[in-house]
Amino acid sequence: MIFLVGPHAAGKTHCAEIICQNNFVEIDLGPMLRNMHKESGAGGTFSEWMQKGEAEYGKQFSDDLVVKGIESIYETVLTKEHYPSDVVIVGSRSLQGIEYILKEVPNYRDTKNTIIFMDAPFDTLFERYKQREKMDISKEEFYALLERDDELGLNSLKPVADYTITNDGDENVLDREIKELVLYKLHYPELREIWEGKVKMR
Repeated sequence: MIFLVGPHAAGKTHCAEIICQNNFVEIDLGPMLRNMHKESGAGGTFSEWMQKGEAEYGKQFSDDLVVKGIESIYETVLTKEHYPSDVVIVGSRSLQGIEYILKEVPNYRDTKNTIIFMDAPFDTLFERYKQREKMDISKEEFYALLERDDELGLNSLKPVADYTITNDGDENVLDREIKELVLYKLHYPELREIWEGKVKMR
C-alpha cells in the first residue's frame, strides 16, 4: 500500500489521481467515511457522528470504519480479472491509524508499504484550500484547522514517512516528482513500462 498523508490542500488527491491514471486504486478516507455516515442514516453532522462514536467506542470506532471500508473496496475492486499494481490510501491522520490498517487489512500482492508525506508552505496550503473549498476563511481559522489535524496525530507521520514531497504550487513539478518517485524509487517495475508507453494496460 501507498499512504499519501499530509495537511489539508497539500496536493494528496492530485498526486493520487496522477498515480491512479496507471493501474492503481485510490481509497480516499475522507469521502469514504462521509459516505458511510450518509448511508448510516444517523442524524446530525458528520463530525457529530464521529464524536459520538468515539465517545462510545473510543478511537477504534473510526479505525474500524476505515478498515471496514477498505475491505469492502478490496472485495469489489481487487478481485477483478485484471489486478491493480497496488492501492493508494489518501488521508490517514495518524501513525496509529496506519498501523491499525496494516494490522487488519492483508497486504495486497505482497508489495512494500510506503508512507509519502505531502507538505507545502503555509501560504500555499491556505490559498489552495480557499480555492478548493470555494470559501472565505481567515489565516487564523485555517491555522486552527491545521492544528486540529496535528492533535489527531498528523504530526506523528512526518518523522516516520519514507518520502516527503513539498508542493510549491507548480503542478508540473509536482506531477514529475510523484511519477519519478513511484517509477524509480518504489517497487513497481511494471508501471515504468506502462508510463513509458512500452506496454498497454490490460
